[in-house]
Order: sequence, then C-alpha cells, then structure tokens
Amino acid sequence: SKSLFSTDFRPTGVQEALEERDHGECRCRVRDVCCRCGSMIGYHVIRPCEPCGGAGHNDHYWLFDKENMKATARQTADGLPVAW
Repeated sequence: SKSLFSTDFRPTGVQEALEERDHGECRCRVRDVCCRCGSMIGYHVIRPCEPCGGAGHNDHYWLFDKENMKATARQTADGLPVAW
C-alpha cells in the first residue's frame, strides 16, 4: 500500500499528461502528473469508475505520492491557515 496526499484543487506548477490511462487497481481513467522538472509525482482521476465514484472519497481527484511531495497548509487570501 502507498501513502498519498490528495486535493480537490489543481496544484500550481504541475504538468498533466495529455493521454489518459487505466489506473491499474480499478477501472478509473487517470492522467499522470509531473512537477516542472519532469519527475512523476502522482495522477489526476479524469473518470472515476463506478465503485470509486460512489465511495464517498470527498471528491479529491488529484493524488500525489507522499514520498515525492511536501504538504503545506492551505491559506486564505489573508494568509491565514484554512481550518474546517
């Protein structure tokens, strides 16, 4: 199993592949995502399969390998951390 970060917003500074592919673990269609340097860092779910789409996963369709990312807290326009 892998540890992933996920978000519902397109991150800044990423490049998304033009081609879709099968996820491999399910029937979701995904596009690979790379950082500016070209290193693969995760994937974007373009079309969730039926089981995943109905799984109540909070609509986070951008998924990133924890080992390749450094998470930062989301901030408001005033620079305050977002809390919910």
